[in-house]
Amino acid sequence: MSTKDDALVQYIVTNTENGKIRWEPTAANSFMAPLRGDHTVTIEYNSSGPDKLLLRNREGNIILRLDDEDYPQMVGLFERARRNAYDVDKVIDEIIGNAPLETPSSKDQSSPISDEDIPF
Repeated sequence: MSTKDDALVQYIVTNTENGKIRWEPTAANSFMAPLRGDHTVTIEYNSSGPDKLLLRNREGNIILRLDDEDYPQMVGLFERARRNAYDVDKVIDEIIGNAPLETPSSKDQSSPISDEDIPF
């Protein structure tokens, strides 16, 4: 572990959170994002161990491999990359729009469901 590695991880996490890094899904269970200088970064989900962050050079060679056991600030990066890649916030906005959240109705919950209760 080096301070340069820490700085890179923090850069990736911060710029993922503020939307400056744009992640894309890959064929595997991972997400990839371009970085400066023709480099790319990939976050790989690992169900049986720590997630892996891979830095590749322009030829596609892995030049740095980090995991979230050694870099706790990486915890949650895979989920943030997924949300970024699939525009989850935009999807949620499309679904709920600007409609206010509905409060539980005062309707008797024991009454049967009517056609008005079904949104389709």
